[in-house]
Amino acid sequence: MTKDQTLPTEPKAPKKLKHYLYDLNDIMRSEVTVLENGTDIVVTKQRAILMRIVADAISGNPKALQIASEFFKIGIPEENSSAPSPEFTAMMDSLKKATETQINALLNSTKK
Repeated sequence: MTKDQTLPTEPKAPKKLKHYLYDLNDIMRSEVTVLENGTDIVVTKQRAILMRIVADAISGNPKALQIASEFFKIGIPEENSSAPSPEFTAMMDSLKKATETQINALLNSTKK
């Protein structure tokens, strides 16, 4: 055998990949620092995304309003036995009112 020749190798078994939702779950549970009312707070990436959607919906962003309205349709899962926090309930009530106001304003502006 010459030095340019190599020995045959056994084929390696393909590495089993995790389902992408496991990776997404890990990513969404990791924490980031965000600015809220002038203060840095540490929240999960999932919460940071939801906070952005709420802020954008309140500002009148049509896509964020659409996403927020879908959240209202979904609701809180049945298997979640813990009640939402008062802060969460207040935030969702505020978002719902703002969303309804923005949707009505958009609908009224298209009728003219």
